[in-house]
Amino acid sequence: MGWRAIYYPHFAEIAARNGAEVTAVDIREHAESHRKQFDCVEMDMVEQVLNGDLADHPALRGKEFDIIASKNFVGGNPAPEVFKLVRDELGIPLDDFQSALAEQLKHLVAEGGIIDLDGKTFLRKANGEFQEEKALGEDIKRESFT
Repeated sequence: MGWRAIYYPHFAEIAARNGAEVTAVDIREHAESHRKQFDCVEMDMVEQVLNGDLADHPALRGKEFDIIASKNFVGGNPAPEVFKLVRDELGIPLDDFQSALAEQLKHLVAEGGIIDLDGKTFLRKANGEFQEEKALGEDIKRESFT
């Protein structure tokens, strides 16, 4: 399928610099400086999710994560490249793709962990069950500046 996006992994870098063990997934090759800071996985997430086997990817198989955060991929601020590919080229509503992604991510999150898909989907795992919660700042009135 292949899409190319150029987004800097700010959250991954901040988390790693503060002692977290980070695994960053991106379709493109990671910069050398990032490969020194955290585990880098190159993967076409769209294809992996559509195949229904995200948790079975060799780099993720058997792993659990305390925080799974997606920025500039889907959610409140989807990457234009992903939006165009999923909706326009594949004919899949972005919300359906995001739901499939969230369902597959549930197999990778540890007990007490969270899934944050750029503020649109925010799930917490407690007692083996997932509860949807408000994302941080969701209750803040958003104003448009022109």
